[in-house]
Amino acid sequence: MKFRTLGLFILIAAVSFQAQSTAGSITGRINDPSEAAVPLAEVVVVHTDTRAERQALTNSDGLFTFPLLAPGGYQVTVRAQGFRPVTRPVQLLVGQTMRVDLTLELGAVAEAIEVSGVVNQIQTENSRIVVAVTNKMVDELPLVVGGAMRSPLDLALITPETNRAQGVGDSDTSLRIGGGQAAAYGATLDGVTVLTTSSNRIGGSALNTPSVDAITEFSVESNGFKAEFGHGQGGTITFSSKSGTNELHGTAYEFLRNNALDTRRFFEDNHGVYKQHDFGWSLGGPVHIPKIYNGRSKTFFFASMEWFRNRIGATSQRLTVPTEEMYRGDFSRWVDTAGRILPAYDPATTRANPAGAGSIRTPFPGNLIPNSRFAALSTNILKIIDVRPNVGAAPGASEYVRDNYINTTGTQQEPANKFSAKIDHNFSGSDRASFLSNFGREQVIAGPDGFPGLPGVATSQRASLSERPVYRASYAKVISASIVNNLYGGNNGYRTGLRSPNHVGGWKAKGICIGGVQDCDATFPQLAFSDYTQWGGNGITGSRHSVYSVGDDLTVTPGKHTLKAGYLYERLHYYGGPAEAPANRAIAGWLTFDRRSTSVPNNNNLATGGGNSFASFLLGNVFSGLIESD
Repeated sequence: MKFRTLGLFILIAAVSFQAQSTAGSITGRINDPSEAAVPLAEVVVVHTDTRAERQALTNSDGLFTFPLLAPGGYQVTVRAQGFRPVTRPVQLLVGQTMRVDLTLELGAVAEAIEVSGVVNQIQTENSRIVVAVTNKMVDELPLVVGGAMRSPLDLALITPETNRAQGVGDSDTSLRIGGGQAAAYGATLDGVTVLTTSSNRIGGSALNTPSVDAITEFSVESNGFKAEFGHGQGGTITFSSKSGTNELHGTAYEFLRNNALDTRRFFEDNHGVYKQHDFGWSLGGPVHIPKIYNGRSKTFFFASMEWFRNRIGATSQRLTVPTEEMYRGDFSRWVDTAGRILPAYDPATTRANPAGAGSIRTPFPGNLIPNSRFAALSTNILKIIDVRPNVGAAPGASEYVRDNYINTTGTQQEPANKFSAKIDHNFSGSDRASFLSNFGREQVIAGPDGFPGLPGVATSQRASLSERPVYRASYAKVISASIVNNLYGGNNGYRTGLRSPNHVGGWKAKGICIGGVQDCDATFPQLAFSDYTQWGGNGITGSRHSVYSVGDDLTVTPGKHTLKAGYLYERLHYYGGPAEAPANRAIAGWLTFDRRSTSVPNNNNLATGGGNSFASFLLGNVFSGLIESD
């Protein structure tokens, strides 16, 4: 269990404000034709899509600031006695402080001036290094649907400050920002972290975010970010969830990838199965219940659902299994890569070397191990596992004894779902609230013919289930033209469990029981070999993570400066076990069999020492092992 509290922080800057989470601000100065300040000018900002309106008066220096504005398009209108009103469009990006300086012209109030074109997007109010990805880019940039549901974190990789750490490749913990360490970045959704307590894994964080169609825009900051973002090394990614507008808008889509449309992959002996669908919809607009409630310009909704279906078949993977005669103890065809016979030594003959230091052993006559020497556990396991080579190589060749099994059967299915719903409500021009609920679920399950890899009990694959409930809420209050408060909070829930198909019980009755383990009846033990592909896998594992966060920002604009004070509390909880039971990864034991148990003593060089790990298994000579401790 871990707690994290970021205490009170205060920021004072010349007409500058950077709100917590995704909110931005519009600030500027109103001048007359002689460049003198215009005090007490009325400034009105109106959100283009929702018609939400904020008003303020310029101070004695002609300055104004509107903090806590949602990203999107705005109309900034200025009115003052003796001057023509001026209106200018502004496109406010997520977390941006937009400078809008306007010069009024003398004239009647009825003579309005409308400035066409969006104001310059260059941010001059602070030294932040930030790349903003707008709603249009989020909607229109292509995303690769390759093995996983579309992820907004993939979009972050288009920004120049974000990349994957060298030497880590495409792993789940490789993302970094601004030259920081891999998996040390920060990431928030509507002000609350989307990261888990599990090494900032991309997959876990992606499932904590809504569908890409429910993200309005985001920014990546790598320098100059404020204290409230200080727990992200290198930089932070700020996501903003999409809200409804006064117009009803929706999308529907499907991304299809199918092996019928693909050629055989380069290293495949046979055309593998690869079927992938990513499909969904989104819908947003005003809340309108005929004859009951009309929420135009007041209450809005946005909902989305996304489904991902992935089916991966065997990919002609090369594995190594014992040959048919080896199951009978016959290692007369055990050869090295040059085709030379390798002896298997009898560990029972280990003795001091009469010619010098060390020990020696005697090879099994003819490289044959008598069945009477087979261990009882090994004999019982061979009644259940009988995987033979299928490449058709000739005895005496290296391919006959290694890389001799081509996996051509089995499929893995990976269904995943996301659902999100958001409600925004403007109680007045001074009060607004929002609530977001997002639920993500993903699974890994075996197809009708089992997992790819070794078949049956020999498989090391596991089924898994992950669920991620996520909640966000905020309440913004404009106390006065110079005082604004924002209260926000949220929760990330994360629970995952992985289970071996062998974790079904009944193994003790089959004579498969290792002495001293926690529970030999629960699952098949894991058997690792130095010369062969492992048999069996982890039994059942999982974890549960929770993040609870509450924050409050108060912004006061006394004259030329903006004062910001805030408090953020985060509680992070981690439990290293699945929801259904304590973790029992090796509850039935994990044994390793090594060629050194049947080689020249202490000689791990196959060419000069010989030996065979499957021969060690038949004899019951365990090289190392572990059991679950609780």
